[in-house]
Amino acid sequence: LGDPPSTSTPGSLRREWDRTSARVAAAVPGAGAASLAYLTACVLRRTDVDRIADRKDTDVVLEVPAG
Repeated sequence: LGDPPSTSTPGSLRREWDRTSARVAAAVPGAGAASLAYLTACVLRRTDVDRIADRKDTDVVLEVPAG
């Protein structure tokens, strides 16, 4: 979905949100407002998420014992 956003100038995050939201809406026709907002945020944060997901030491419990 493109390069990570640049937020170096005032208003650039808002412009990037608008552009990304439009691309998400085109990719997922019929999605509701909440879904579009969530997916747009995911796209904008994907660089951070990928970096955390690639770490060897996770902070997530991979398996929770029953009981």
